[in-house]
Amino acid sequence: MNYLLVVLGGGLGALLRYVCVRVIPPAAGGLLPLGTVFVNCAGAFLIGFLSGFFDAFPSGERLRLFAVTGFLGGYTTFSAYAWETAASCMRGNIFLAFLGVAATNGVGIGCVFLGIWLGRLVYAK
Repeated sequence: MNYLLVVLGGGLGALLRYVCVRVIPPAAGGLLPLGTVFVNCAGAFLIGFLSGFFDAFPSGERLRLFAVTGFLGGYTTFSAYAWETAASCMRGNIFLAFLGVAATNGVGIGCVFLGIWLGRLVYAK
């Protein structure tokens, strides 16, 4: 049952993300993807709100699986990234939080470029 809740929430979150990115037009001549910015910020707010809510309502584990793991996981994984960074800061691990941010962004973007390069290399053969 838990897996089904995650799958259903994830599907709904992915659908809403798709709608938001399609409906919210980019800015700066198409160079700033406002739909993605909106989704990431809304997801970060929602994971904070829901985490605070579920801390006060601990018997809602299935609802947490549906809403946080499923829906927000499908909507934007940025929310989990933002939550883990904030949680690390709240535990007093400021250096590790910023190290995680630097590693995720730096290595992640580097991996995108590596993936593009390898994808083009494979396709070219």
